[in-house]
Order: sequence, then C-alpha cells, then structure tokens
Amino acid sequence: MMPKRINFKIKSPYDFDHSTEPGVSGIDAEELLDPEWICIQQREIVIAIDYPLQSCFEFKCKSRSPKGWTRKALYKKICQLYSNIYANIDKYGVWGHGIGDLCLCQMKEDRRRNRWTLSIDS
Repeated sequence: MMPKRINFKIKSPYDFDHSTEPGVSGIDAEELLDPEWICIQQREIVIAIDYPLQSCFEFKCKSRSPKGWTRKALYKKICQLYSNIYANIDKYGVWGHGIGDLCLCQMKEDRRRNRWTLSIDS
C-alpha cells in the first residue's frame, strides 16, 4: 500500500478555474477545497515540521473528533503549530522565511517513522 498524501488547495482568487496552495499564516479554512473530508481516521497523529527550521521537530496532535481529522482541522492545527514556532523563533531555529512566505502544499504519511511530514513551498 502506498503512503497516503493529503493535498491542500484553495480556489485561486485570480483565476476561478484553478486552485492554489493556502498560506500557513492562516486563511478562512472554509476556503479549502473539500474542507470536511475526513482524511485521517486516527485521532492521534505526529506531525513533523522541518521547514524552514534548522532541525526537524515532531508534534503529537489529537483530533477533537473521534472520527479523526478533516482537511479543515488539519489545516487549522498546522497553522497553529507554525504560529507557535514563529512566536518562538530562537527555540526552533527559524531561518530564511517569514511565516507569510510559506504555503502548505501537502501532507505525506511516513509509515516507517509513524508520522506525517509536510510539503511547504515558499
């Protein structure tokens, strides 16, 4: 079985026929395409964040819903994690980009390490 990938897209504000990636500094999560889709059926997950950080940090996260994680809930949690990271820049070794530069493209399941990694563009 292939590792699972979860894409994060919003309708482009400039071209209604296309979509684009949302920033991690936050948007209205209702703007996400298919925000209520339950994309992870586990309540507890580990999210690994390494960009733009000097090291990789893992965050244990628990869904409020017993059904698991919706795309909207994941997006909100990731934005919350980045907000905390940028509030503690020295602790996490942030370099090279402000939070407004970052866009969340995808989450990928890393079964070998039992965690989820992020694909972030800047």
